[in-house]
Amino acid sequence: MIVSTTQHITVYRQTIDGRPGTGKVSADFTVLCLLAGATSVLSVTATERGTIGTARAYDLAFTAPATVGDIAIRVVPTSGTDTIFPDLFADVVTNYSIDSLAALVATPIVSVINAGTPTSDISLRLVKDDYAPLTFTVRDQSGAAIDISGYTSPTFAVLDRAQTVVSRYVQTTGITLSALGLATIEVPEAASFYGFLTPVGTDSVTLYFTLKGNQAGDAAKTRTLARGTLTVLRTETA
Repeated sequence: MIVSTTQHITVYRQTIDGRPGTGKVSADFTVLCLLAGATSVLSVTATERGTIGTARAYDLAFTAPATVGDIAIRVVPTSGTDTIFPDLFADVVTNYSIDSLAALVATPIVSVINAGTPTSDISLRLVKDDYAPLTFTVRDQSGAAIDISGYTSPTFAVLDRAQTVVSRYVQTTGITLSALGLATIEVPEAASFYGFLTPVGTDSVTLYFTLKGNQAGDAAKTRTLARGTLTVLRTETA
């Protein structure tokens, strides 16, 4: 159960002579709680349900404690000789639901070790003035494509061998990340790294790139999705 949320348990009440224990209200049930070594009494709201066999069903609603830990709940009659069953419930009070945990792990954690192909780095090729988006698939070490659609604020960066701030190209738009692991980067023709092809006569240059994104939209969890070399080729005559 989740801390401070409304919880429901169903119990059955029977009189000492084997008849359904009908007509009971919240005050007729005492709910004892043992949590983190401390005992307390939970306030419950009882709703009378139907009769099953020789017992009357009741829904008991209560607010889960605000403290996490293993919890044991015992339900007893406030007075009288009625029998309540089941009378003992065990659970764990936690801050997270299964759905919230699933959301956390839905986007895989990718590191620079397992990003790209099983050999880590990947090689890309881009021809200047021959517009075509860069496309490649992000894979894990086994070669399987990784779902990268949940990563936000993707950043594509290109540097030369010196890897200085002055020579760094950064792009944050025109980047698409898919559930099938496909990354598509629409590099503009005015990208500054094309300048490494000067002076005239330089037919190709090898640069280095990284593609990063924020896991599940959390800027504190920036992951390197891919890295490697980018070979830029010249096609124009001048």
